[in-house]
Amino acid sequence: MIQHPGDLNADTWHHAADLGVYAWYYTPRFCDVIPGPRKFRLFMVACYRAVWDFIPFAEFRTAVEAGERFADDGDLGPATTACEAVVAAMGRELSCWRPLGWALTSVPMDDPFEGGLLPSWSRTRELEAPDLNPSAFNRTPEASVALHLALFRDIFGNPFRPIGFDPMWRSDTALSLAKQMYESRDFSAMPILADALQDAGCDNDDIFDHCRDASGVHVRGCWVVDMLLGKS
Repeated sequence: MIQHPGDLNADTWHHAADLGVYAWYYTPRFCDVIPGPRKFRLFMVACYRAVWDFIPFAEFRTAVEAGERFADDGDLGPATTACEAVVAAMGRELSCWRPLGWALTSVPMDDPFEGGLLPSWSRTRELEAPDLNPSAFNRTPEASVALHLALFRDIFGNPFRPIGFDPMWRSDTALSLAKQMYESRDFSAMPILADALQDAGCDNDDIFDHCRDASGVHVRGCWVVDMLLGKS
């Protein structure tokens, strides 16, 4: 497993040991073009949605939803209001949930990559605390790490393998499928999207492999869907 960002390349990108390696990579020392905050926010949202049924407080779920909307529409007002509600809720809820609350208040921040927040968001998403049983989230700590790495790679793709997206690939069928999956958060049609892209003339194996990976994880911000929808 790769433990230093200097060892990342086109072939090793998917072998980072943890999110901290990626967080370190996305700094000016290693990366010339750092992704914008939208993808980072959607990654955080995806982590929270992975434990959605275990979040007992309406204020926290509302903040996640507001952060997800803010990632796309940039409307700071609702996101700020939701975060203020979280702050108020933290004063009356169990202390073991406060790390999640503090993390949610970071949703509207301007630069999510600053200060090493990427790995801290990953930890907080699982609501890890001494008095919580990890098995309550139906996965082992190792499985949690694997899930969050998969979510991260789905959203950020492989920066060492940039793809020149041909607008001709944006057929009516491919675009319709991408929009439907993005809005519904149901990405089960990814293999069908690969077929639609191929029919439109796409010949990129990285795209096909990502769409057709039977064990793959796809969420809002998926790099293939984002390319189709013109999102960054």
